[in-house]
Amino acid sequence: MKKTLSFLGLAVALMLFTGCEKITEQSFNLQLTKDFNVNMEEGQTAFTFEEILSSLSNEELEQVKESIINYRLNSISYKVWEYGGAEAATLDGLLKFSKVSNENDFVSYEIPELLLSATSNDDARNTIEFTPEENEKIVGYLLDGNAIKILANGNVSEQPANFVLQVVADITATAEIEE
Repeated sequence: MKKTLSFLGLAVALMLFTGCEKITEQSFNLQLTKDFNVNMEEGQTAFTFEEILSSLSNEELEQVKESIINYRLNSISYKVWEYGGAEAATLDGLLKFSKVSNENDFVSYEIPELLLSATSNDDARNTIEFTPEENEKIVGYLLDGNAIKILANGNVSEQPANFVLQVVADITATAEIEE
């Protein structure tokens, strides 16, 4: 009988000290978008832009940022739109995705040569196919600081040329939420 009372006393004490909060995992689907506005003047052949995509731009996720336990990279895609310039102008370029704190650790994607006038009229987005290792690296960048840095650079064959190079990262963040 004494052992039963001791056990019950211990169980009650544990409940009092640990509380009754329940932790659940909550997913947040995010679409992080960056528009690179490229304005190539006569004689200018190359462009370079650098931007940061932060998952904390989502207000709900910002509120639970300390509880984020994982990210999943669903896709990264790009599109050229609002093109103005010579009909025969082409673009070739490179997109780099890196840690915000270390540009030397990156994943890159080479944009194949595009006919700007044709691409701008096409509503389709170009989805980047990453290897599982590259995908994991990008997820690691997000886990490291809830953001990734994007470097976009390229060459345009004819100027003047104006267009928007849009990059969209579709991610899912998972956070542990106390109820």
